[in-house]
Amino acid sequence: LFLALVLTAGGVYLVYRMRAVTPGIYYLRADGNDGNLGTSNSSSGAWKTLGRALGYKDGVAQSTPAPGDKVLVYDDGGNFIVTETISNSNSGTAGNPIVIEAAASESPVFDGNNGNLKVISLRNKRFLTFRGLTFQNFTLTGGGTWGKQALEFIDGSDNIVLDSSIFDDILLDETLV
Repeated sequence: LFLALVLTAGGVYLVYRMRAVTPGIYYLRADGNDGNLGTSNSSSGAWKTLGRALGYKDGVAQSTPAPGDKVLVYDDGGNFIVTETISNSNSGTAGNPIVIEAAASESPVFDGNNGNLKVISLRNKRFLTFRGLTFQNFTLTGGGTWGKQALEFIDGSDNIVLDSSIFDDILLDETLV
């Protein structure tokens, strides 16, 4: 950020120039660790869970990923076993969405292992893109009228894009979706 104060006969002006921010590239692998920085495609550098890739670790908001960032997901020959509803996330912006996508030639699968989980639940989140991911084996039971959605985008969530993603064997109170 460059700031300058310019004095002229007509008044005082503040002049500034913002430095362009380079979007970050992060990595998600089934053999990663959410304690990692997410900055390299290795088990010792990548994140492990989609929740962390969306900006949360152990229920605490993280500063990454940020608007414009991309998270590349590698399947490493195995599925990601999901043990909690994928919820909470950082938001992107209109010109800089956060993108979570399968890396080239990869086919990552997020497997709910038939646990009683929603696939994704986002509250007041914007400009997120999920691309080339598969979600399977989620079973939702109980919860009354509003508790059985496989995907939940509420309280102002908008511009959530599900591009070329597959939802397979999602069971809602014995109704297959």
